[in-house]
Amino acid sequence: MRAPNIESPDFVKRFIEKAKVAAMSGTAFSMREEKHARISCANSMEKISEAMDRVQRVVRQIMKF
Repeated sequence: MRAPNIESPDFVKRFIEKAKVAAMSGTAFSMREEKHARISCANSMEKISEAMDRVQRVVRQIMKF
């Protein structure tokens, strides 16, 4: 996913703290991934669905919808 208007390490920190979702900055994989983050989907569909709901809330807060 592409991090909106903030650097990916800050975006990832908010994900971990607020959404309780495992995530890594895109820069852990390539310096060209500065505005990207990667999240883990290694869980049951039920847990992934719950996590995506939390992710959606955090992204809306960040983007101030």
